[in-house]
Amino acid sequence: MKKILLFTAVGVFSTVVGLGIYINQSTLKTSELIAQNIEALARSHSGGDGDEPGKSKCYSQYHKSDNDSCLRCSTCDWADGVGVETGGWCP
Repeated sequence: MKKILLFTAVGVFSTVVGLGIYINQSTLKTSELIAQNIEALARSHSGGDGDEPGKSKCYSQYHKSDNDSCLRCSTCDWADGVGVETGGWCP
């Protein structure tokens, strides 16, 4: 009876340790993915494509969209829409 209890305790302990390691590794991958997404968003909003360092690409024409935003050239502010025609750069 003591052997069965000991084997059960060892099995539960091993399962808990394995689950902890799995969750820790999954969290690292998720946080790396989030960091990459944030970096990509920062590049897209700061002219990260190399044409005009420190400036953001703006659009002279855009289609309205509730799910996207683009930089409007006339006022250099963000508009709800998808850029269609590039108009220049905003600081």
